[in-house]
Amino acid sequence: MSLLRLAGILSGVLFGIQTFGDTGNYNSVLIGDRAAGMGGAFTAMSGDPSACSFYNPATLALIPGYSFSASASLYNKYDTSFSDAGNLSESTLKLNRGSFQGIPAAAGSALGFKKFSVGLSILTPEYDTFSGDISLNAHPNSNTFINSKDQSLWVGGNLAINFTDKFSAGMTFYYTSRDYFRSTIDQTVSGNHTKLSFETKAFTSNNVVYVLGGLYKITPQFWIGSSMRLPSIQLSGDGSYYKSILDTSVSGVPTVSTRKNIPSQTTIPHKFSLGLSYSIPKKWSIDVDASLYGANTYRDLLDPVAGDQITNQQVLNYAIGGEYYFASWIALRSGLFTNFSSHPDITTGLIRQADHIDMLGFSSNLAIFTGSTSITFGGYFTGGHGQSTQQVNQQIIVTPKVQYIYSMLIASSYVF
Repeated sequence: MSLLRLAGILSGVLFGIQTFGDTGNYNSVLIGDRAAGMGGAFTAMSGDPSACSFYNPATLALIPGYSFSASASLYNKYDTSFSDAGNLSESTLKLNRGSFQGIPAAAGSALGFKKFSVGLSILTPEYDTFSGDISLNAHPNSNTFINSKDQSLWVGGNLAINFTDKFSAGMTFYYTSRDYFRSTIDQTVSGNHTKLSFETKAFTSNNVVYVLGGLYKITPQFWIGSSMRLPSIQLSGDGSYYKSILDTSVSGVPTVSTRKNIPSQTTIPHKFSLGLSYSIPKKWSIDVDASLYGANTYRDLLDPVAGDQITNQQVLNYAIGGEYYFASWIALRSGLFTNFSSHPDITTGLIRQADHIDMLGFSSNLAIFTGSTSITFGGYFTGGHGQSTQQVNQQIIVTPKVQYIYSMLIASSYVF
């Protein structure tokens, strides 16, 4: 076993982490069961308490029944490579390889009384992971090992009101928690000498996010909905950084840099969504959404050495989804969606920058209804090609990056 592989395994056990801090592809995780099946096109739809609070809290007021609960779990497989090689057909053949990551994607409940509805929402809107080598033909004497993980958990409650038979409004309050880790090992061999750099970075951050929403029934079948997620409010953040460099041509003792208790920051950008839907209950429905995400810039760790500058550009994503009932007890949902990156194009190396990968996605699931319960099984796919910056041969360079994410979804709901 090589020194690089051994160090990589040890770093994965100790730190377990991610290629860069900040996931700029906002639709890599679709929330809910009905909403996920329709590609996340749910701003003007209702009937999914695990998703309503996230996409448009006003729609929670239209869920029938005194109490409704639902949960959706994801099992994700990530096919990521840092090279020009790789396409969808090749990636499909790898579905039986590797492991699936279990993600408790969303859970929600709603309680309705008269014109009011209150709800609870727990979800994981962001999750990314990678573990493997980067070996480039241009650098045959150097290898980089990365072990990574980046995830967020949002917990909140919401209130929705039916002001009239045609108009409802709502608000969701989320407390968010983000855990980020990155471990990178870069080994370069020149003759009898080896240069090994080992870097780890970890932080947590907590924010508050508010989502406001409205829904208007133009006709009993034709609805228009909109929601506004306000910029996040930072509550707390703390991180650490460690780096050691060992150059056997100079000394057998590594140079070590350690920083602890560094203030950290994560800024969740604002989001405005507009949706149109046409629905005939228990027959078919269709929804079209457009979501505009705002721009922001921040430093994830407030330290000149450990911190990375995060830039999110304004980005517009689209989704279209439909639902068809073969009978009153079974329905098929499908959707198409974009998953464009909010990070700028990478123009140069030398400094670490956030990955830029523009993705497209497809979703589908089947729901079976039995009285007051339903069971949903299906999934979705999103993937694309782009660029990344990684440390290879003791320097930050631009590398191609290909990522495909396969998500298997299992969900259940119950009406009291």
